[in-house]
Amino acid sequence: MGYSIARKHSARLRSHVLAAFPMAAATVLAASLVTGALAMALAIVALICAALGVLIERWLFFAEARHVAMLYYGAPAA
Repeated sequence: MGYSIARKHSARLRSHVLAAFPMAAATVLAASLVTGALAMALAIVALICAALGVLIERWLFFAEARHVAMLYYGAPAA
């Protein structure tokens, strides 16, 4: 039910989240400046960057949570 994550992994993943959203915004801006297949490719890259950022952020949110069920397994009370 619970999951523990190392602090070094958490910091590295959080830096990826902080990089994913500006990268998505930059590729959307670049896609708006060009036309055709290049614009479509940049829009897809922006979508992938944003989706990965959201996925990592949601995973970190649940991985770093303090679940009450972990008290059963010996976790210290908050």
